[in-house]
Amino acid sequence: MINNIQELKERLFTSEIVKNEQELQGCTPKEIAYIESKYGVLPRTYREILGLLGHKLFSI
Repeated sequence: MINNIQELKERLFTSEIVKNEQELQGCTPKEIAYIESKYGVLPRTYREILGLLGHKLFSI
C-alpha cells in the first residue's frame, strides 16, 4: 500500500513505469482550482495525485 505521494512517485520510478521527471506531467495549482470550482473540493490525496500526474503519466 502506498501511504503518501512521495511513496507513489518512488514506486513509479522503481517499477520503471517512469524513467525521468519529465515523464510526470501534473496539473498546476490553477488547473486543480478550476477543477474544484466545477466539481467541488477534492480530497487532499486526489489533489496531490493530480499535481503529480494529472495530465499524463508518461509519453508514448
